[in-house]
Amino acid sequence: MNFVQKPAYKGYKAYEYLEEGKDYPKIEWAQWDWAGRHVVELEPDQEAMVQEILKKHPYISLHDHPTFYPKDMSSIDHIYDSMRQGRAICGYEALSYSNIDCIFDNMMDGVNIISSPGGWKWIDIIHDLGMRLCDLAHQDFLIQCKTVDDIFAAKKAGKIAAEGVSYAIIFTNLLVPLIERVTVPVGFGRGGKKKA
Repeated sequence: MNFVQKPAYKGYKAYEYLEEGKDYPKIEWAQWDWAGRHVVELEPDQEAMVQEILKKHPYISLHDHPTFYPKDMSSIDHIYDSMRQGRAICGYEALSYSNIDCIFDNMMDGVNIISSPGGWKWIDIIHDLGMRLCDLAHQDFLIQCKTVDDIFAAKKAGKIAAEGVSYAIIFTNLLVPLIERVTVPVGFGRGGKKKA
């Protein structure tokens, strides 16, 4: 299998509309080859079958973190410092060499420690999601996936539909208890009586 760059990728680098060192700290990122170059050898008929499947059907990655990590990983503090900047650096170019048509981006997930060492704070989740959406809005290779039709449109255009999903789970875990914390006291304040 040969890895060919999707022609719709035009060279965008994450947050290139900002000034590194001024708007966010300069961090040396590890080189990342999303597609990899280790290929499982297939017989010609198997390779043809794979190519036919990739041509006819969307290839969807259901759980990924398409972001860079610091080059210097000699200490966990280097990773933490990169996460605290609040801008996960998406590997657009690396993704452009993949066969992926849709990626479920789980974003910062367990390393979302922008404002807290414990992570998963509401403000951090909103910040991470907002920054990723801002970055997506400045380019046109990864398109925000809102419907199944977006996946098919991305495939047809040689692009990748991107969906941020880990926060749907977190929102559920945060919002339901929050709604209950607000609703229960309101119920107590009404003395358990129905409103006439």
